[in-house]
Amino acid sequence: MVTAPIRNSGTLCPNDVCLKMLWACYCYSRCFGIVYYSFERRKIANSNATASHCEHRQSLFLPSTPKIYHTKFRDNIPLIAYETKWMAWLNIISRIICCSLFFYGALKMWKLDDYFYIYVMIQVFFLTACPLVEALTNFRNRREFVSAINELLKLMRELEELQPNYKLFCWTHVALLGLKLSSFAYELACIVQEIHFTLDNGDFYSISLLILEMYLMVAVWLSLHLISILYICSDALFGALNHYMRHNFIPRIKAVETHIICLSSPSYVNGLYIDLSVFSDFMIRVQRNALDLHNLCQLLVVTTILFIYWGTICVIYYMVWQYYEVNLIHSRYIFFILKLLFDIGLLSLTGHRVIRASQLVRCMGLENAAMTDDKKWNREIELFLHRLSLNEFKLNIFGMFDVSNALTLAFISGILTSVSIFVPFSIKTYRIQQFLENRSSM
Repeated sequence: MVTAPIRNSGTLCPNDVCLKMLWACYCYSRCFGIVYYSFERRKIANSNATASHCEHRQSLFLPSTPKIYHTKFRDNIPLIAYETKWMAWLNIISRIICCSLFFYGALKMWKLDDYFYIYVMIQVFFLTACPLVEALTNFRNRREFVSAINELLKLMRELEELQPNYKLFCWTHVALLGLKLSSFAYELACIVQEIHFTLDNGDFYSISLLILEMYLMVAVWLSLHLISILYICSDALFGALNHYMRHNFIPRIKAVETHIICLSSPSYVNGLYIDLSVFSDFMIRVQRNALDLHNLCQLLVVTTILFIYWGTICVIYYMVWQYYEVNLIHSRYIFFILKLLFDIGLLSLTGHRVIRASQLVRCMGLENAAMTDDKKWNREIELFLHRLSLNEFKLNIFGMFDVSNALTLAFISGILTSVSIFVPFSIKTYRIQQFLENRSSM
């Protein structure tokens, strides 16, 4: 998704691996109609201005630091996201048709006197409402989302130009994206297994209904995966800013303090002022872009969590009934619940990483590294840190809860509370049903 500098082809670069994984996630999400945009490479309209900007910033670096304009970028053609209107309309129409057909088919298949009728109908309601709400939300915000994605790509490109030898993505991001791809593979394996089981034991009507159910369920899961992937990209941007502050900006300040650089050098001191202004601008832009992407996905997070919450309760309820009925619990239901908890945990982890990365600048001791003899510089540092404290970065969902590690604990505690209520009810209902069957057989 980002044009990266040319590096040695003999070594495995985590940045290149992450870009390939991101492209695989994009193609997979596009197949299920989650994203309404495409990518293409467009030439930079004003490349001369970029070169002059790089030459102007030459004085802002130490002599040992590589200059920006010496780095060659692959074709110098960045990726640009653009909206595909026909795909957007096709996805929204197909989603409405699939939700309507699945809801009608479920009503025809399940009868009112069935044992699991109430629980299945509630699950069917969530399975039709959540994908429909998410599709309508994505369709409504498609232009804002494309604009936010373009800003994300632009920030990635500019931060790579700011630090030519720095890789935006590290092996931690490779591991997180690898977990996402493994989750995709597990979902596809579940689809194939369910379809194979239904082909052996069901008719055409059941197979068609199952295909619709799997399509809508994967669409809901992909919304959660998309949010986690966006958090990973925002974490990479904050990581680049933290690396620049720790390994470039603070050492140059300390060089002035220890008189390695002559204090009477006005170009070097002015370069520090300009660099602080540029860094502050980058920090504001990265925070704004991360919040824009998060705000566009707030409703997706709420609907997906509600769907996963109720789906987990229904599966546990069915497992308890199955244990008392045939004295057996299938392992696929256990793996299914663990997979849902894993997705919530990965969302919490990526959100927590973004919040922690946004606050790391304040923990680097920048105020202690400031030049004490220069009151103007001390005032600039204080204003910069005060601005960071006022604009505290949080990933809040409609003012109800934050996307952090506490989300996993809240979700698990809610599941355990619901299980403690529904499991005794399931056991009681099963025993009443057995009593009535034994009584009628006498």
